Amino acid sequence: MQSMENENELSLLAEWDTRKNFMRYLHSKNFSVLRGAKSLLQEPYEMMYHTVIKPVEMEGVSKG
Repeated sequence: MQSMENENELSLLAEWDTRKNFMRYLHSKNFSVLRGAKSLLQEPYEMMYHTVIKPVEMEGVSKG
């Protein structure tokens, strides 16, 4: 995604179904190409990882 405020700011969003698959991606050729591209950036990059826990259904709570 490209920032609407700064055309030089890009965000990449990806999702994996398991931690094992995420770790496999981090050691893949595709990810190494992405890491290698950082040398082309004008400014240092920031990489963030977020973990989402699947919600558990609770008794008495209606689905919205």
